[in-house]
Amino acid sequence: MSPTRLDESAYKVLLATGCAHPTWYPQESPAWYWLRNLGNKKIIEMAIELCNYLTPLHSIVYPPMDEVNRCASVLLANALVKEGDQEDARRLLSHENGHVREAAVKAIAELGSGEDLPIVREMLKDKDEVVRANAVNAIAKLGSREDLQLIREMLKNERGVVRMTAVNAIAKLGSREDLQLIREMLEDYDEYVCEAAANAIAELGSGEDLPIIRELLKDRNSRIREAAVKAIAELGSGEVLQLIREMLNDVDKLARATAVNAIAKLGSGEDLSIPKEMLKDGEEDVREAAVKAIAELGSGEDLPSLKEMLKDGEGDVREAAVKAIAELGSGEDLPILKEMLKDRDGGVREAAVKAIAELGSGEDLPILKEMLKPVDEVIQYEDELVRATAVEAIAKLGSREDLQLIREMLEDFSEIVREAAAEAIAEIGSEDDLDMLAEISAETCAVMKEPMKALGLLDWKLYSPY
Repeated sequence: MSPTRLDESAYKVLLATGCAHPTWYPQESPAWYWLRNLGNKKIIEMAIELCNYLTPLHSIVYPPMDEVNRCASVLLANALVKEGDQEDARRLLSHENGHVREAAVKAIAELGSGEDLPIVREMLKDKDEVVRANAVNAIAKLGSREDLQLIREMLKNERGVVRMTAVNAIAKLGSREDLQLIREMLEDYDEYVCEAAANAIAELGSGEDLPIIRELLKDRNSRIREAAVKAIAELGSGEVLQLIREMLNDVDKLARATAVNAIAKLGSGEDLSIPKEMLKDGEEDVREAAVKAIAELGSGEDLPSLKEMLKDGEGDVREAAVKAIAELGSGEDLPILKEMLKDRDGGVREAAVKAIAELGSGEDLPILKEMLKPVDEVIQYEDELVRATAVEAIAKLGSREDLQLIREMLEDFSEIVREAAAEAIAEIGSEDDLDMLAEISAETCAVMKEPMKALGLLDWKLYSPY
């Protein structure tokens, strides 16, 4: 069908079914092939209409309302930036639809200047939390220290996303004078706000803040512990490394594991003896952290220690060891990695497939193709992940000759495998595959979405202007 023969409602259906942002969307469709003949202003007009989408636009495909709204907002922001029309973006700040206002704020952050700050500041009062959060981001990008008082007020906002964005903005525009406020945000009940606060202290703080950050190393939330390690890496010194070493004897296994992680970030090859010693720890979390630390600080000379950990009784430790061997090893380590394809733990098998894709070549395709076969009549979720990873590995090491096998996986019983096949075809496919994907999509769209996703992703790669 010629693009000029599609009427406007058909274009809207194509947009609504997911073309706006395929990495977000569960029901992609081949839209950009048709939409490439539209002008940018027309796409802006349609995106605004789809931000107001409430009911299905097509009798067969029913994309969820909220997904269409969010994707249309992303599309609108991209189109506004591409158009470069600041006046249009400013006008849309007063639109009744929050998704439209969100897109307008994002566009002004990219296109605007300090002259736009008064209208952006007004958006801090918007009733939509996402609009307010994007307004804070825009002020951080366009503003100066003069705007800090407004941003500080947003730390009291009832919505976590707004508080988190305010903390990030203060880290960008603020100074040490703001550290007390940031320290208080470490006590916030929202973990993402706490993580942002730890990162902000790394930006604005000094060695004087290390005692506070060190306490966060024991937090029960892994994201906050990781942010604390990052902050220490920014602010730390040899004295801090000594404090972390003392944590290796803590009775709390999480504290020991975090200390090993910190040494991996802050230490050097000279500190390798520490994680090697922690390989003997009685807790799997600590041994896993030690394996990862060796991968971070070590070299090929440390492979014997890692290969010993392939015999560990815990799957997570063996999985970490496989990944570490992939990081430090070479093709000579492929035999032992292939042995791990028989491991009882699905995570280990999945890691082994990825390792073979990393270190192997086309000669290893036969064993990867074997992994596509279901291992049991009762399929476990972890088995599906292994098969999906095998599809990705075949796409990486194979050639267009292997596309037929990947195409067949588009009709696999497992949604996870079909999803991997869709992404693999989008990665290595070309215009020659569009007709085939369109045919499969037409036959299967009522029962499975992955062929259409592959078509949409490939279409996006080939034709999208954004």
